[in-house]
Amino acid sequence: MADNIYVVGMMGSGKTAVAKLLGTRLKRVVIDLDERIVASQGMSINEIFASKGEPYFRDVEHAELRKVSFADKAIVATGGGIVINDENIAVMKDSGVIIYLQASVDSLLSHIKHDTSRPLLKVADPKAKLAEIFAQRKAQYEKADVIIETNHLDPDGIVKKIISRL
Repeated sequence: MADNIYVVGMMGSGKTAVAKLLGTRLKRVVIDLDERIVASQGMSINEIFASKGEPYFRDVEHAELRKVSFADKAIVATGGGIVINDENIAVMKDSGVIIYLQASVDSLLSHIKHDTSRPLLKVADPKAKLAEIFAQRKAQYEKADVIIETNHLDPDGIVKKIISRL
């Protein structure tokens, strides 16, 4: 196994739940990158997007990723947009393995339709926006070391697949 395990995927793919369960099963520390960003900035991700914009958020996200990349054998739940920046992919690959939780747009939407904490989905047609974001990021996600198709799996099933693939 590599040092760190980075869990990536679209919003609603179950990154946080899977990372926590994986951490329990493998007896490793779990780091939630979004929680670290919120703590470092003293405001929610929605507030960061609203007051400082997405580019600022992405800069903070990159800085926090660089810090956690020095962790030893951690499970890291990332934000959905972490893969936008090729440098982030390089940091993750240099310090561990990237696990991509792949899910359909319909599956993702079913998980987040009542979640108001998604700044990128505060639009008239969230499904169309989600499909657009997915299309933009798909090739980046596919740079992961391991791809786990999650449409018909619960977090426990996903974790079992990850462990078998590692």
